[in-house]
Amino acid sequence: MLALALLPSCGGDDGPWKLRPNVTTVLSSEAAIIDETIITDVDREGDRTVLLRPSSSTQSTFIYVYLSLSDDLGKTWRHLQVPREVMSELGGDTHQIGVHLEHGKLYLMLSRDIGSHLPAWAVFDIDLTTGAATELVIPATRTGWFAEKRPEGTLRYALASNLFGASPLTLFEFDPATGTGSYDEFPCTGMGCTTPMFHSVDGGETWDGYTQVQPNLPVCFTHWDVATIKATQVCVNRPAWPAVDYNYIPTMMFRGTTPYMAWSTGTHGNEQAYATALIPGNPTKVSETLMLGPGKISTGFRTGSMVRYRFASFELIEKPGGIGYLARLADAGPERVEFPVTPCVVDEGCGFQDDGFEGTPTFGYGQVQWILPLEGGEYLVFYTTVLDAHGKQAIYMAHERPRFGPITGAVPPPGATVDLPAGAQPMNELERACAVYAGCGLFDPTYDYKSCLKQWITEDATRPGLVAARARFIAAATSCPSLSALATSSCPLECTLSGGTCGPGGTGPCSNEVPYVAGNCNTCDGSGNFQWCPGQRTFEVACGGGTVCSSGYGCALPGSNACLAYPPACVSGDVRTCSASQQLTLEDCGLEGAMCEASATTVSCVPTSTQGACSPATYGMQCVSGTHLLTCAYGQIRYVACSDLGYTECVRQGTGALCH
Repeated sequence: MLALALLPSCGGDDGPWKLRPNVTTVLSSEAAIIDETIITDVDREGDRTVLLRPSSSTQSTFIYVYLSLSDDLGKTWRHLQVPREVMSELGGDTHQIGVHLEHGKLYLMLSRDIGSHLPAWAVFDIDLTTGAATELVIPATRTGWFAEKRPEGTLRYALASNLFGASPLTLFEFDPATGTGSYDEFPCTGMGCTTPMFHSVDGGETWDGYTQVQPNLPVCFTHWDVATIKATQVCVNRPAWPAVDYNYIPTMMFRGTTPYMAWSTGTHGNEQAYATALIPGNPTKVSETLMLGPGKISTGFRTGSMVRYRFASFELIEKPGGIGYLARLADAGPERVEFPVTPCVVDEGCGFQDDGFEGTPTFGYGQVQWILPLEGGEYLVFYTTVLDAHGKQAIYMAHERPRFGPITGAVPPPGATVDLPAGAQPMNELERACAVYAGCGLFDPTYDYKSCLKQWITEDATRPGLVAARARFIAAATSCPSLSALATSSCPLECTLSGGTCGPGGTGPCSNEVPYVAGNCNTCDGSGNFQWCPGQRTFEVACGGGTVCSSGYGCALPGSNACLAYPPACVSGDVRTCSASQQLTLEDCGLEGAMCEASATTVSCVPTSTQGACSPATYGMQCVSGTHLLTCAYGQIRYVACSDLGYTECVRQGTGALCH
């Protein structure tokens, strides 16, 4: 048996590197007999966690299989070696093996050669104290593509075929505790039967699958319902489906409960990953293609016939010559999923590396070999690290909560079409300027696209230069550097907004700027001017149009009840209202593509057309096909191509989206 011990040099401040505080050591090898330790499966029931790790030896071709067990969610670990005679049928195939925790018991499952007189699946009851193995008598069945753990502890497999060839798809449910199993065979016809990739998001109650992409053949989606033993399928012919490169193996991802085919295309080193779905209906629709970013979908890190995912529900996008990244399909679109890629405080130098030695193994996402979901959005993350030049290795585990963010560097798929909502209208020049502004991330981060629009369509006496300032803003909104210059200019945008003018050449100095004194801000000077202080600069606003300076408010109508003489009304197509601070405001309906409409109780800007109507409160910023920004402005759906604004793509940003 492999000797196991905790090495003091593997953590803390006195070792070759420093582990993060939330990292625990699963195991550390004293003897340098391991060629490579690979985590093949992980399972959890309550606080008990089991980790399966077959390892090869430099002295033998035999595969050693070890189990690491924790009864406190990874705080402490103990180790068992699977008896050698159990592994005699496994040979060199370490991927056809898995573990299963059920009702306090541990089962080891492995696949034997189907040509053998033995069952294709062998299941062993493992003693949690000694590691002794007792083989169970089970029905003969071939291994399946996916194994789903059922709420009651049984396993449900989706099988590509059964031993008798009676059906294109067979579901097999197995209870390790009793050794009993049952079959469900699903009828299927046509292309939808050739479904090499399928998955379940509800523990095996329903299964969804896509056909393998092949040139000049339709793409089909099949849905199996276990309760009714019924299959439904839909197909689309090319060119309705994107130009998927059939040289790359696709896989499946879920956006909520909607299954997508995740696929890759491009030349070596310049691949891009995408996800597309078939939406059943009459007619069947092809969804917009979601951009997962640069790299290719990696299917090289599955665990053989068990086909359990190493990285939970996240998909690995493999980047050439470097660590890839994890992606998920959130409700608002694709997101990057970020876990620490090593167990160390500083990623660089964590683990032994040498030109003459392969060093620390990686599985595409740094030293992460397995991610196991917990409740409440937390995960157990397992790392494998080489300790020294002799090949000693360690496995570490950390409790992690991932961060999510936008995926950058994505490009549209070849021949992509943009499926804009019916009635969507192009953005006007102010909307486009605000879209550029929001993508720059300048000034106050809360000053987003919608705040930008509100800023430039509402005028009052405290902002007498709004029209001129708006023209300056739109003219500068051709790029982020041009907009940034407005903030650093000797004659900033606020100068024009406050009614001032710029010096020779359209720059400084500003005609109504005075020295900044914090105590004078938002007060009236001796001449009755309002002193406005944006960005620790002071501009004097000359109150006009029947208004007077009001400290703390700005230029307001004189008298406590002055607004009674100005009820809400339409004035030259604008909405006129009066605030509690006695300020008259005008909202420019024309800039909204709307008109002023007055009723007995309200006055508001109303869209001139109901085509593409929307509610700004429920229709947020979003991306379409990764290339167009879509939003609801003034009650109508508006869009713009990010390329028209000088950006390369549309990305998610928080709960919204922007061109980037």
